[in-house]
Amino acid sequence: MLKERGLLDGIHFRCFGRVDLITPEMADRLAEHNFDLIDFGFESNDETTLKFLNKTFASPAINQP
Repeated sequence: MLKERGLLDGIHFRCFGRVDLITPEMADRLAEHNFDLIDFGFESNDETTLKFLNKTFASPAINQP
């Protein structure tokens, strides 16, 4: 609605995202709506660190290329 009403002029946004969920189409849409920065986090590849941080969705096996 901000874009439709011409209210995006001079406003810039920043958001957080997950690398495994963003698509080129989503990045284009964010850019259209003045999102200049997307912050992505990095996961450890160390099992002990992942357990300490309660990262149950990540594992060193998943993170391997």
